[in-house]
Amino acid sequence: MAKRVEKQIRIPAVADIEPSGEYVTLQHLIAEARVRSWSDAKIGRMMLKHFGYLLQRGKKDQHGECDICDEPLVDAYNVAQHQNHIVHRSCRSWSGDLQKSINKALKAYQA
Repeated sequence: MAKRVEKQIRIPAVADIEPSGEYVTLQHLIAEARVRSWSDAKIGRMMLKHFGYLLQRGKKDQHGECDICDEPLVDAYNVAQHQNHIVHRSCRSWSGDLQKSINKALKAYQA
């Protein structure tokens, strides 16, 4: 008789989203994630750390304003880097695949 497989308990990713400047750009982070075969949830957590770092840098270097629309940078979920300036993710244009990857990873982390 086959052994019954019990449902595995999902252990959430560590809620450690302290800002980190470990990656120079989001593209570097995604490349590292592919090489290391990270889960979408871990990629989302690392993105939030990176975005938190960008938010801190934007508040320090640009007086907390988006370089494109001049609105305040408030939330790490809506921060990105564009030509060495900190901007809102919604203000920056992304390739379709990269935007889908970002949204998928952030959604997986929040689940």
